[in-house]
Amino acid sequence: MIRHILTGAAASAALTIVTLGSAGAAELRVGHANLPNLGNPLCCTSNSQGYGLQIAYDHLVYIDEAGNPQPGLAAAWKSLSPTAYQVRLRPNVKFHNGKTMTAQDIADQLNYLLTDDGKARAVAISRNFPAMSGAKAIDATTLEITTSQPDGVFIQQLGTVKGMDWNHFRDVGYEGYATKPVGTGPYKAITWQQDKMAMEAFKDGWRPGKIDKLTMLALPETSARVAAFQSGQIEIAIQVNTDSGKEVELGGGYLHNAMAPSNLTMFFNTNRPLVSDVRVRRAINHGVNKDEYLKNIIGGRTVATGQVAPRTVRGYQADIKPYAYDPAKAKALLAEAGHPNAMKMVAEVTNNSQELVDVYQHAASDLGKIGVQVELRVISLPDLVQKARALKPVDAELVSFDMGAFPTIDMMRSINALHSCKGTTKWTCFPEIEPTIAAANQELDPKARDAQLRKIAQFYHDMAPALFLHEQYQLDAVSKKVRGWKPVNWVINWHDLTM
Repeated sequence: MIRHILTGAAASAALTIVTLGSAGAAELRVGHANLPNLGNPLCCTSNSQGYGLQIAYDHLVYIDEAGNPQPGLAAAWKSLSPTAYQVRLRPNVKFHNGKTMTAQDIADQLNYLLTDDGKARAVAISRNFPAMSGAKAIDATTLEITTSQPDGVFIQQLGTVKGMDWNHFRDVGYEGYATKPVGTGPYKAITWQQDKMAMEAFKDGWRPGKIDKLTMLALPETSARVAAFQSGQIEIAIQVNTDSGKEVELGGGYLHNAMAPSNLTMFFNTNRPLVSDVRVRRAINHGVNKDEYLKNIIGGRTVATGQVAPRTVRGYQADIKPYAYDPAKAKALLAEAGHPNAMKMVAEVTNNSQELVDVYQHAASDLGKIGVQVELRVISLPDLVQKARALKPVDAELVSFDMGAFPTIDMMRSINALHSCKGTTKWTCFPEIEPTIAAANQELDPKARDAQLRKIAQFYHDMAPALFLHEQYQLDAVSKKVRGWKPVNWVINWHDLTM
């Protein structure tokens, strides 16, 4: 008997009523599952929190649809040596408080990430720069950054850095910056609360917002976002479900589908004896009929995967196919691993999307048919983050955690952060591939690095560190009043939007 422990939150969300008031054509209202932890951009790098931060902050670089770094606040860059870079900033960029951004602001921020305080309080940012050794301003718009060893994606990693007024940071401190944010982005904050961001166009910006006001609200349940959209209380609902199409159409909108730089997976905690055997992990991959749920739950919006990188991310290998659905082979592998009879395991999952819950339930049901009884335990997103940072124990064989490549759009982003022997949790650690991982991290020649990424991709497929599910996508409800909506790699072009 498969035991599903799910809360009633998803069902009750349909009854949620939001009252936002009316708005003229000069205001864009957006609903999202969660807002950033107030306005300090050092808090996080996740795409979900980044949607809000991107309204007020610009990144140093952005990654385009082809996976190449493009100018942001950094207008140009070059390598001075294998361990030194020169970065030229865009001139005359204004902060929201009227000050001009300088290279010293960025150098001070980068050097802060190297301090004990920076590593502890800005861990989401600092962990992206394992090789950085220092930064210094050469003049008002030029800085030099040094590394302790070559870094194959250093410029891409600069995509995690956002423009901050560092003198203001010194004045108000880490907590103060959260409530008094100062960025360079297309919109500046009027009020920034846990459940609402009220912004106005920053007319003095280098790419000012084209809409007078922008309001983002936290509407955690998908059904609440869809209901608010249908009733005309918001013009954009970020991340909705496939079955929301009718309600969205009735609300005068359409569903916008964009592929995301991430694969949905359920990671095996290989520290647990039941899944320490690769035969068990492969059996579980063969035991889930992904094509069935992709058709019946997701409506064919994406494809199954069997590797770390989706098609939009550097490191993707077209010839590495998903594990085929083969219950007989799955049972044979389990028997070979010493589990000819039923076995029980726990999967910790989040229920922030009913669609994902349905996928997890489908997977658990399929696994029950091959003798793997899965108990789904719902945990909150904050709990998941703490577990990923080893601040809380992982009391399960499976954990719903994606293989995300944001913001570098490189396969090694996920592996380096969480899924190798250097990861905080050590839930994935294969010592035999670590030398290749180290080589890929340091390789500066693109062709040589691509060969290393291929080796790593094949190894991770063969070792099955996760139940590979499907390539993720971003499905948004967009009003026909809104023009220019085009997210790329989980970055939203807020500055381009008009109504």
